[in-house]
Amino acid sequence: MGCAKGGTGVYLANTSKLSLNGYDQSIGRFYMGWTPADYPSNYTTVDSSTPAMLEIASTATHNDIVQVRFTGVAGLRFDAPGSITFTNQTSSTLGTLEVAHGTVRFAKDSGWTAVTNVVLAGGTLAVGAGAGAKVFGSAQNKSDAILTVVSTNSPTLSIAAGEQATVSMLSIVEADGSIHEKNPGVYGGPAAGLSANNTLSWISGSGTLRVLRSALNGTMLIVR
Repeated sequence: MGCAKGGTGVYLANTSKLSLNGYDQSIGRFYMGWTPADYPSNYTTVDSSTPAMLEIASTATHNDIVQVRFTGVAGLRFDAPGSITFTNQTSSTLGTLEVAHGTVRFAKDSGWTAVTNVVLAGGTLAVGAGAGAKVFGSAQNKSDAILTVVSTNSPTLSIAAGEQATVSMLSIVEADGSIHEKNPGVYGGPAAGLSANNTLSWISGSGTLRVLRSALNGTMLIVR
């Protein structure tokens, strides 16, 4: 679909797709050729039938709002001083979502609903208003995602008031390289008002994070 607004040609096509075809790619910026608020139903697709990462890496600061669906096993690594905000579309990819620097934000009606691997290696991963229910799963309190947080790189998980994001498991990589698995439960930052055991300094905002299970639980066999 093509249209013109304010004397500028804007071309919109939901059939547009970037196919990684199993090859990692690095770009400096990903942005839309339209204003998402004006065309909320439009989107483009990043796809890969075998695992591949689209890296956004730059020294320039850009703050972009995008309507993108990641599908197949296409992943994203964000390593830039600005931000990328997903809105109006959910992604079905099983690929990895990694934040190394800058901010990856999920706004209303967005999320990676089937993601299995989320890495917060630095920067900020933000769950905005209206995004908590499906940010890392198909529905509220459902998720197959393992969230790995590299604590030495000063990462932040920001969760908006009234929102609860859900992950299957939460792993913390400590300064000595050891990995600490958190127990199932609800966690938050200092503003969430939870107990000391459930307060994590790297979470900001008054929203919360639900962890469904832990690799430490093991298997219980009952013989009668």
